[in-house]
Amino acid sequence: MSIKNKKIYVLGGSGTIGLPVTKFLKDNGAKVINLDINNSNNDFIFEKIDVAELEDIEKKLLEITEKHGDPDVFINCSYPKTDEWADLTFKTSNLTNFKKNLDLHLLSYIWISNLFAQQMVRKNTNGSIILTSSIYGTIPQKQNLYEGTNLSENIAYPVIKAGINQHCKQMASFYGKNNIRVNTVSPGGLEGKIAGKKLQQDEAFKEKYISRTPMKRMCKPSDLVQTYLFLSSNDSSYITGQDFIVDGGFSLN
Repeated sequence: MSIKNKKIYVLGGSGTIGLPVTKFLKDNGAKVINLDINNSNNDFIFEKIDVAELEDIEKKLLEITEKHGDPDVFINCSYPKTDEWADLTFKTSNLTNFKKNLDLHLLSYIWISNLFAQQMVRKNTNGSIILTSSIYGTIPQKQNLYEGTNLSENIAYPVIKAGINQHCKQMASFYGKNNIRVNTVSPGGLEGKIAGKKLQQDEAFKEKYISRTPMKRMCKPSDLVQTYLFLSSNDSSYITGQDFIVDGGFSLN
């Protein structure tokens, strides 16, 4: 699966998933540009992007691509959220916080992916766009997993990820004539820090989650990198509109 000399822009390349993906793609010969609000690794080309500033994003992206070259691949690994993300339960959420997170996450995914697709069309690029979704864009969160743990369900997250999945299919249908492929990668539960909190997942949650997973472990970011590589390469040239679930079989149950 060769990606040598491909120009790959990774939004959220400093994050939990984005950093190992960016490193893996660079190690396999791609020219990788990390688009993020923070720079976590000086080994990569870095350009600061804040998805909360969508009104200015088109101009900013054009300046960046003029500087570093036209995109062959765009990957979105970002996980934008407000400081009140952990409060988005069915019982404690409020409309303002809900709307802010939809705008930050779902709207930014939709808007920025389309900007990259339009640039690929202008440059007549046989491009690939890869969006990071979740198994919870397809299945509901299992409520019994959260009982007696420091985790809770999230009213916004499944809606956001389901929206990304459908956006992927719509984009794939629209841009197929331009030889632009659009797919999603949907991880299972990632081991590590809880989104929106400084806490790690507690052992009770992990034990419950793993007991439902045929492969008997949580997902690691290293489990995902080969999927991003495959979808970035020409070996996936006839695959579009698909959701690649990487969850150790969790969603089978």
